[in-house]
Amino acid sequence: MNEILNADSQQIFLDWSTPAVLQQRLQAFDPNDGSLETYLESVAIHVISGPDIVRRDEVTVGVKRATSRSFLVRSDELPEGWNLLTAEITIEERSYRIASVDSSFVTGTVVLQCESRTV
Repeated sequence: MNEILNADSQQIFLDWSTPAVLQQRLQAFDPNDGSLETYLESVAIHVISGPDIVRRDEVTVGVKRATSRSFLVRSDELPEGWNLLTAEITIEERSYRIASVDSSFVTGTVVLQCESRTV
């Protein structure tokens, strides 16, 4: 039964997925000069994205809009050891901060609930 569900999951991604980039900001401390360097680590993934859900941001009294979007991602494409809650997804020239990682009804996948803020 798992083989059938896994095959269906693979076919869904072949038919409906879009390329995206998963990025994580990392920091490295240089003890020689006391500097803190920030660099990006990136990996290409495939996602099936939901629609953008736009609402006025309550924190800025409606000056900015908050956009939510969910992404279905195959678990085996996610890098081991990454803290996904400090990562972001870039798709179609737009970046989304990962707010939560939820289980999915599709075998071998997770749902990344993401947010983006725009003016």
